[in-house]
Amino acid sequence: MKMKKLSVYISAITLGIVASTSYAESCSAEQIDSENCRTYIQGFLEGALITDTAIVQTITDEQSDFFQRAYKTRTSGSRENLPATYLARFCLTPDESQSNLIDEVVNYIKGRAMTALPLNQVVYNSLKSLYPCETDI
Repeated sequence: MKMKKLSVYISAITLGIVASTSYAESCSAEQIDSENCRTYIQGFLEGALITDTAIVQTITDEQSDFFQRAYKTRTSGSRENLPATYLARFCLTPDESQSNLIDEVVNYIKGRAMTALPLNQVVYNSLKSLYPCETDI
């Protein structure tokens, strides 16, 4: 059953990547504030939240001693109040609106030269810089 859930999540991610390719291609440094780019960032955030939440849930539900030890090592043993995106190395503020998160990412990217990296990596790096996780979680 868990494998079926995982395959559904992977399929959803794959479809999201394919669907968002045209959005990513239309984004450049000058157009990062466009509706297409904002929609791409919104999809990136939603995808990160749903997949990371599912991964954390799968790990915490897993009965294997190996997974239990690996999870405790990775999270310093704390499972309570673990941000959904912790394992992705960025921790979103729980009370911040999605619109504000998108504004923050857009403004962060605007303030820097976009590199030759793909847009998904630029957005991911922006999130890690804007919303770093506390090291003692």
